[in-house]
Amino acid sequence: MDHRNQVSRRRVNGIAQTADGYLWIGTDRGLIRFDGFDFRPISFTSITTAPNISMLQLLTDARGTLWIRPEGAYLVRQEDGKFESVRYGLDAITAVSKITTTEYWFRASGRALFV
Repeated sequence: MDHRNQVSRRRVNGIAQTADGYLWIGTDRGLIRFDGFDFRPISFTSITTAPNISMLQLLTDARGTLWIRPEGAYLVRQEDGKFESVRYGLDAITAVSKITTTEYWFRASGRALFV
């Protein structure tokens, strides 16, 4: 199936590239991985039951980990080909920023967390 048309009909909220060369595209209707040839939608059914959840922000860290801020109160980390939900307390994560190559800032409902 050609997924290029699916990408063009979506609002792109973020783009990140991991060390393995994949380009990750966060859209208003999910996450898409581009390998240089094909666009593939990525499912988070193991983490959330909501299909096509909006991906609000993407970034990669110095270790090559992909961090995803989907709509909701949590973060998703993709490492070694696996996705997992990450929570920092009970507050909803409202922003993610890369400060330096080794420092990251997560904003959680009015307070900042540095990692």
